[in-house]
Amino acid sequence: MICSTSVLLKGQEDINALYEFGGYLQHNAYAITEYDSTIYVAGQMVTPDSTYERNIFMASFDLEGKLLDFDYYNDSLLQLYSNNLCRDILINEELLFVPASSSITSGVVLEFNKDLDGFANQINFRNPETPDINSSPLSIIEYPKMKFTITGISFTGQHGRSSLLGTKPFNGVDSITIRVYEAEGQAINPAKLLRIGEDLIIIGNGWEEDIENDTIYFGLVIQKFDSTFQKIDERFYKEYSHFGSIMDGVITDNNEIYLVVSEAEIEYQYEPFFDIRIYQRPNIVKIDSNLNMVWAKPIGSEEFKENPDFVFSIVKSHFNNQFIVAGYKPGTDIPRNEGIIAKLDANGDTMWYRNYTSPYPLNDRIYDIISTSDGYYMACGNRLGSLPDDPYTTNSQMWLFKFDDEGHIVVKDTTTLITSIDFPEVRIFPNPSTEILYIEQDRTHGLDFFLYNGSGTLLTSILDTRSFHTYVITLSEYPSGIYYLHLVDSKRGLQRVEKVIVH
Repeated sequence: MICSTSVLLKGQEDINALYEFGGYLQHNAYAITEYDSTIYVAGQMVTPDSTYERNIFMASFDLEGKLLDFDYYNDSLLQLYSNNLCRDILINEELLFVPASSSITSGVVLEFNKDLDGFANQINFRNPETPDINSSPLSIIEYPKMKFTITGISFTGQHGRSSLLGTKPFNGVDSITIRVYEAEGQAINPAKLLRIGEDLIIIGNGWEEDIENDTIYFGLVIQKFDSTFQKIDERFYKEYSHFGSIMDGVITDNNEIYLVVSEAEIEYQYEPFFDIRIYQRPNIVKIDSNLNMVWAKPIGSEEFKENPDFVFSIVKSHFNNQFIVAGYKPGTDIPRNEGIIAKLDANGDTMWYRNYTSPYPLNDRIYDIISTSDGYYMACGNRLGSLPDDPYTTNSQMWLFKFDDEGHIVVKDTTTLITSIDFPEVRIFPNPSTEILYIEQDRTHGLDFFLYNGSGTLLTSILDTRSFHTYVITLSEYPSGIYYLHLVDSKRGLQRVEKVIVH
């Protein structure tokens, strides 16, 4: 069943907004793409009743972040595989294709009309040799003479997972070919399907068991298939793990593969009881056309952590063969999680590493990014949770924002951007404002910000700021009028006052 409903948008003159759809409990955006200057975002929603049913939504936006259309697909069995819903989007001139899981025995590919004016089709996938085993499609691409090709998971036991290829030719509505491949010596949880020439590449995380040393190794699995879907090569890289099936963190360029993974250091404890501790850091990895690892570079900090940053998505930048990657930083205080965007040079070295928050910071995650046709970038994700004075009543809201090549949130022409000679790496916007005031910092750090009303009363402050962070001051609780933001750099003995208009 396909439905339409009302949408609540929070955000203003900047392109950084939160969305709720029709009273659902959760609104999680996992995949974003662009076609013909239209942005499409796919994700899932959760019903507010006791079934917690999961529905797939598809929303379209213009390049300014304005919502154009919205539809969702309702299937009472979607809640069974919530982690495998709508992680990828394929677009042609007429249809949108989204891989998902529909029931315990079948995966599906959903076809939406590009105008989002109605649901087009549902294609069910089952392994004909083992129809009772779930085949869950995760990633989808175009392939010659076929409507699409997918990869996913076929569950073959408690621990055995194998990669799956399925195709649907243009001239056969029900003609589907499914082949299951076991990885050599280890299980594989496939996450992304690529095409290099006529070859297909499956990338995922896997593990292999060293019985002699009573050890399990986790790592990155890469498989190559020819045009007849015969496996021709495979690699397993220990201690490098793909971030599961919830990301789009792989791209190709000149027959080379660039992907974001987690590099791990594992400690085994045998006394007084057995325990495993895993310390990780995000990496970018370059793989050549023969599946050899050319280099691996840490993203941001070189430190291995038990609670590491997660990087899910990667795109080529608009300039100089550089890369933009995205994910989130876990935390314990509010905001508990912050979105992260990093820029890497052509050799994978980090140029900058920036933290972001949604308009109402709480528990923010970025899952996917794209480069847009107007020279910018857009990211999607979600804000999880709510506060007592929150403008939202749901458990999570869809988050969409736009930024430039230096990581700055894009500001619309209808607003004023405050900068100054004394504080050249600080951007304050929008002004005038009704809800939110943003403070963006580049390399500058250790600043203090104080907001006063016209009577000289201190309303709020932000102290000892960090570089490459975006801070938010909520203005919606204050009456219309003129306010004064004090910028203080105590180390340099500098202070500046900016007039902020709230209306």
